[in-house]
Amino acid sequence: NNMDLRKDPMAYARLVEAAEKAKCELSTTPSTEINLPYITVMDGVPQMLVMTLTRAKFEQLTKKYTDAVVDCAVKALEKQVHVALVTLGKDGSLIGSEGKFYHVDAEGGKPVDTTGAGDNFAAGFLYGQSVGASLVQSAQIGSMLSGYVIDVVGPQVPADKWEQIKLKVKTILAGTKD
Repeated sequence: NNMDLRKDPMAYARLVEAAEKAKCELSTTPSTEINLPYITVMDGVPQMLVMTLTRAKFEQLTKKYTDAVVDCAVKALEKQVHVALVTLGKDGSLIGSEGKFYHVDAEGGKPVDTTGAGDNFAAGFLYGQSVGASLVQSAQIGSMLSGYVIDVVGPQVPADKWEQIKLKVKTILAGTKD
């Protein structure tokens, strides 16, 4: 109802506190309710803010800010080290090196359990680098490995998937080096 709570410091502080609480709750649940009774008064009538916020809506509202922070982080890191690599969960990974930046898509379906995804990504990336793969190919190997581990409970890739993984690694390494 067109409330501008920035003009009311107390209401704004309550809104910020509720937003922080919602952000924390959305890290473990798909939605949360924001309920701020008597948040402000408009034309002598007390106003309330009651709404359900989903994780998807929260991510949509904050995407441009989180993307900007990640881009800045990769650029800042890239100036300090030879290779900067930031994983972004379902959004893939960003790599920066010598002033060039690359994005690699995430692999895998809907996560069952993300335990071990980062470790498997790192292992795949380092393996790629150890065999002379490009940064992009190395990140693709890491993405593929982490994609396998998120499909199961626990941090290990199932033993019956390794032959399939070896074939995919060969395919990635046979591709064009970026």
